[in-house]
Amino acid sequence: MNKYTTLVRSSLVALALCAACSQPKITLDQFGGSADINEGEEATLYWTFANVDSVKISGEIEHFAPSDKFFPRPMVTRTYRITGYQIGGDSLSQDWTIRVNPNRKVGEKLPSSASIEPSQPPQLNSTSAQIQPPTFNGESTYLRSSNKQAQPSPMPPEPVALKVIRSIPPKNGSESGKIHAVLFDKLGSFVGGLDKNDQQIWSGILNCGDKSTAQLPQLITSQTNTSPVTIGIAMNRSVSMSDYASSVFSSIQSFVTSIFPSDYVDVMTFNTLATEAVPLTTSDSARSIFTYLSAPPTGGLSSVYKATRSMIDKLRFSPTDHKYVILITSNSDNASLVVTAKDVIQAARNQNIPIYVISLGEPAESYTLKYLTAATGGKFYSVPASNTSEVFDIMTEINQAQKAYYEITLPLTGAPCPTPNALLSFSQSGAVLQDKAMFYADTSGEFPSYQAVALFEKNNAIVDDGYTSTIELLAAILKDNPDKLIELIGHSSNDDSDDDAIGLALQRTQAVRRMLVAKGVNGSQIRSRAAGNRKPLYYNEQEVWQKIANRRVEIRWLDPALLPYEIAAEQVATEDEALKMTERWEDRGQKAYYERMVINKAPSYRVKIWGFATIASAQDSAKQLQKQYKMSLMVE
Repeated sequence: MNKYTTLVRSSLVALALCAACSQPKITLDQFGGSADINEGEEATLYWTFANVDSVKISGEIEHFAPSDKFFPRPMVTRTYRITGYQIGGDSLSQDWTIRVNPNRKVGEKLPSSASIEPSQPPQLNSTSAQIQPPTFNGESTYLRSSNKQAQPSPMPPEPVALKVIRSIPPKNGSESGKIHAVLFDKLGSFVGGLDKNDQQIWSGILNCGDKSTAQLPQLITSQTNTSPVTIGIAMNRSVSMSDYASSVFSSIQSFVTSIFPSDYVDVMTFNTLATEAVPLTTSDSARSIFTYLSAPPTGGLSSVYKATRSMIDKLRFSPTDHKYVILITSNSDNASLVVTAKDVIQAARNQNIPIYVISLGEPAESYTLKYLTAATGGKFYSVPASNTSEVFDIMTEINQAQKAYYEITLPLTGAPCPTPNALLSFSQSGAVLQDKAMFYADTSGEFPSYQAVALFEKNNAIVDDGYTSTIELLAAILKDNPDKLIELIGHSSNDDSDDDAIGLALQRTQAVRRMLVAKGVNGSQIRSRAAGNRKPLYYNEQEVWQKIANRRVEIRWLDPALLPYEIAAEQVATEDEALKMTERWEDRGQKAYYERMVINKAPSYRVKIWGFATIASAQDSAKQLQKQYKMSLMVE
């Protein structure tokens, strides 16, 4: 190499270095694509980098443009690293995981949204932007770490708390249940090694009604788990989460950042629809995705059962053996319609997945949430509205308790009932630590008190597009079950006077009924009435979201045998006329519906007034209505 060539090359290097000093920083202005695909399908990745010259994708030979798309067809779940480069300058990378479902046919839909499209992600200036978890200072009432082990004598460990984290009922004919419990010190560190020490006593008291029986554990072992776990996080974003969504979402971000990089996470938010915020991926990859996410907007109803069942179904594709679900919500289910608590519990048991519930505020139906945890062996946490910062601590405790715990085998034969619960005790140096273990669920929490299909704005009877999917689902159920009847019950907020509240509530039921009929439901399957503001969910209505939640249309499945007598009122030729006639009777204060008939081979519609348990009450009402409206009525 001659001196001239060397001089030119040195000059070019110097120019490149100088250019790098003055080049603007790289930013990633748009990023997204497919998160879930079926085996054999084509996925999509897209990006827009600013201030880069080319883009490279891990495993691919070709280079891509700063704003471009990539259409891979992975056969297994795979993470791609997309890197934007400046010539002789900086670089910026972003990971994206595409989950491949090997068990579904091509074209079959997955149970949740399959793409994430952030609109305005924050700008990054390095390849390692991180969300920092909270730091721990001082004492803790939650388990924070699973690393600390017991110290040998003469310095015995001093646990300050005992918590039952999981309960496992007897299986395969066994008469013994298992309890997973943790002991931790005042700093929140796990205290191990106390399963063989003579200075402490473990015991259990089985309770059944007024009777109890003391039992000694059959076996106590200290367990550690170093293999990755999979965490499914389902966050409610319905209208009742209006006060909590931002802080809770921040807690989830911090939690995902704090867990082991090899652990897997899947994060969804839901109201009547479930949206996948982070697809099933390692926590290391999830951190990058969270960089572009913000707290979801709140609104709508709450399909707790449907969303939790969807999350459990997704965790089937996790590569780990140890899985659990964390449900974060401020209310119970009110819009799942066809998915019940039993469906969720059965799916969780089939996969050996415990459900942990973090309940915010004071939901009126916490007993239904406790039913989910007790029936799957999880734990129920209640967080006051003023302490939402505890969500991070609770999630940390749940996860750390999967890494190290005591497994206690307890005989359940002493209590004279089929569904005992246990009070677990640990005693040392005169101190007694206790916590309760639920081996079986109280089935009184199986059903929520109501199911609804829509919420409404003030002085409004227009059904928002966000409830279309729920109404379509209800329509499909009714069409598939033509012998089933429903009652639509309209409600109003306390903003309205009693008279206005009844009128608005009725208009809301009529709007929902019209949508059902438009989607092919037989009008004879639908009854409706207005409750006005007489049965609010929230009596004080201190917050705007509470007023919205009160303005609802509920559904109730009817047994025709309970109200067998009706009054045949009028007969018209078209369904549209029948709808109008039905609404006219409802405006008069009557409960009405219409049914389709065939007379002389031509369709006809008859309007009926319903809701009479005895023939005498129907006859009395018919006489009064005949006199008032000068028409002939007949009791059937």
